[in-house]
Amino acid sequence: MIKWPALKLREASATIAKLATQEVQIWLVAIADFADFNPLLTEAEQAQQQRFKTLALQQHYALRRGILRELLSHYLNCPPLEIHLEKTSYGKPLLGSQHPPLHFNYSFSGEYLLYGFSRDAALGVDIEKINTSLVSTSLKKALFSSVELAALEPYTATARAVAFFRGWTRKEAFIKAIGEGLHFPLHAVEVCLEENSEANLLLNIHNSTYNTEEWSIYELPINAAYYAAIALGSGLRHLSCHLLRA
Repeated sequence: MIKWPALKLREASATIAKLATQEVQIWLVAIADFADFNPLLTEAEQAQQQRFKTLALQQHYALRRGILRELLSHYLNCPPLEIHLEKTSYGKPLLGSQHPPLHFNYSFSGEYLLYGFSRDAALGVDIEKINTSLVSTSLKKALFSSVELAALEPYTATARAVAFFRGWTRKEAFIKAIGEGLHFPLHAVEVCLEENSEANLLLNIHNSTYNTEEWSIYELPINAAYYAAIALGSGLRHLSCHLLRA
């Protein structure tokens, strides 16, 4: 069972230094625990920050980007502002070629940020705060395959809405792992919709580019108000999870 032992940011370097092959380190961040990360933004990031219309959104951007740079600085043994961050044509963030190989991804929802790191496996993470009012028939049909829609039928209306978020989070983690964004249809990724924190939740990928056997999706239990998942371009790795404190 996945647990989230707390670890302060200044103590994280010792754990990060132990990141080995066949391992994935995952960091859960409660936004309320952290304050100003503006000093860790580059000039380009400061310009991007100003595009957000409210102070709250600007602070949120600085926090999620600043913590990313702080964590990466430990993994790369490099000052945060000297880290070159780029993105693919589909918008997936990645390191510049001058850095050693390191896969990473992050997500945010509600009061949490979620980060994942691996030295040797493509990965994607997603976290979603459950909001059943967002669930509609048209949205389910757009995101779920006929097999998944049939699997939802026995559920009560409330349970069906919650299962929708389970499935959505798992699919988003995969989409983020392959880095194709909305160019890859979510209904082409079939996942288990049941509550399960142990098994591989990926059932099928209906796309000739990706082999189902080469990917896996696992649940990251947070609490009753959130669902989170990680997708990996390999078999199950050792998952090392921590709640990051200021």
